[in-house]
Amino acid sequence: MPSLDGIFGNQTFDYADFGSSKGGSLGYGQNVLGGKRGIGLDIDPEKVEQTRDAGFEAAEIDVTTLVAQPDCVRFVTMIDFLEHLPGIPLAQQCIAAAVEASTEFVFIRQPWFDADGYLFSRGLKLCWSDWCGHPNAMTSLQLYRALSQLKKPFSWRIYGRHLI
Repeated sequence: MPSLDGIFGNQTFDYADFGSSKGGSLGYGQNVLGGKRGIGLDIDPEKVEQTRDAGFEAAEIDVTTLVAQPDCVRFVTMIDFLEHLPGIPLAQQCIAAAVEASTEFVFIRQPWFDADGYLFSRGLKLCWSDWCGHPNAMTSLQLYRALSQLKKPFSWRIYGRHLI
């Protein structure tokens, strides 16, 4: 299993982005969260190349197999990432690796799946709710349970981003 420390080599990064895709979340980490030098981690070599083309550093890695080194970055972002994993156990494993690696915080952003049952019962849905690329429709309660089971002590909050 690869380690986050092994990816860094002798380079210093203050934040890492799990599932960096094309690099937009690395920009968010820099412009909104105050990161100085981040590295994007993605399993798809084409997306790694797109991230690099966008001017960010990136490494090809399956973060679901990542063994995080304790406190090796200031923060980790997982923006529109967890819903692409095949299930909650793997999402919890990635969250645990991010928490272990971070000295300050982990930023998670994902679609809101909490109202799916209610909306479906009325013939409605949110656009992302039935995408085949979102096999992990993790609700706020499921995220809460995943966070509650982590071993490293930390505090956390769950916020809604926009009214629908």
